[in-house]
Amino acid sequence: MHTLPQGENIASATKFLQQVTLHERCKVIIIQVGTNDLNSYCNPTPLGITERLLHLGITTKARFLHTTVNILCVLPRTDNNAFGLAADQVNTHLESKCPEMSIEFVKQGRFVAEDFQDDGVHLAKKGVGRLVSNYKTKINPQLGMSAYIPHTPQNRADRDYRGG
Repeated sequence: MHTLPQGENIASATKFLQQVTLHERCKVIIIQVGTNDLNSYCNPTPLGITERLLHLGITTKARFLHTTVNILCVLPRTDNNAFGLAADQVNTHLESKCPEMSIEFVKQGRFVAEDFQDDGVHLAKKGVGRLVSNYKTKINPQLGMSAYIPHTPQNRADRDYRGG
């Protein structure tokens, strides 16, 4: 797993993926970007960002032919309504275009204000849990693992965490 430093963007992710060497048995690549590009000076329109993300996905697929490429939706922000609307537009474009490119799109459930830290940008512990649950739902089957069943109040009582 590799995470680019905070403040990076789609261009730096593209450069990184053009240079990286992955283990030949790598089954899945997950591309997740934040909202840095929404505040970019270079083609910050939702359609422009979508095109750059799709280019990143296509570049990744071409480099790693036997790997499933996933693009995760851009998470919302609660600190700036314009960023939230732009993220929704990017995600709508990605959801329709990714299948045409044989790229998996990972849609996230609805995040609420409590999922974020006070800055409205970064996820709080609860939000990270929601994000991981969404990852597992989509990625587990791609890795040959059993389907992930998210924890809910209804099924939590059915689980025995003590092992006996």
